[in-house]
Amino acid sequence: MKRWLVALVAAISLMLGALVATSGFRSLFKQADEGAAEALLAEVALLRSEIKQLKGAPRLIVMPSQPAQAVATPTEEEEEVDPRPAEVVQPERRHEQAAAELEERLANEPREAAWGTAITAQIRESVTARVPNARVLETECGSSLCRVVLSHGSPEDQQAIGQALASEEPFQPGVLYEYDKQANPPRTTLYVLRQGRSFREDGGRAL
Repeated sequence: MKRWLVALVAAISLMLGALVATSGFRSLFKQADEGAAEALLAEVALLRSEIKQLKGAPRLIVMPSQPAQAVATPTEEEEEVDPRPAEVVQPERRHEQAAAELEERLANEPREAAWGTAITAQIRESVTARVPNARVLETECGSSLCRVVLSHGSPEDQQAIGQALASEEPFQPGVLYEYDKQANPPRTTLYVLRQGRSFREDGGRAL
């Protein structure tokens, strides 16, 4: 065989071999690309499935926890406290105590008949003139004060007693009124002070 023919055949063989090799590599690359694409599609399908499940699940909203506030439990002393304001309760109690102190003072002091008779007459006259709807139920006098008990035709008459008697001479030295609004008819006890004497002269704590 001629040398140029041998060279030609060799060149053709190399070309064929290169062609075959190129086709094989392309096939391999094609198979690899197809495998990667299939894997990618599988992952995409899996992600879509998970997203669908998340959309169908109920939403949970988690709120930050708040510290519990302590609730104060009232003590026994707090429960027994009078619910009325101190400025209302105190005068009422002091008034009751003052009346009790004057009652005790009247019971213990000596009687002065002349003065007692004269002041009782003046008190009855003033009540009749100034408070016609009131009646003098009883009077008792010692040496420094008298106790007078009146009954009234109505609660309105009882309420007006202080203003009605304030200008009358027997009551000008001083009077303590104790109203009994539960009685029927209403009653008022008056502790009438003698001229020149004091409610505090025996050390009364509530006066």
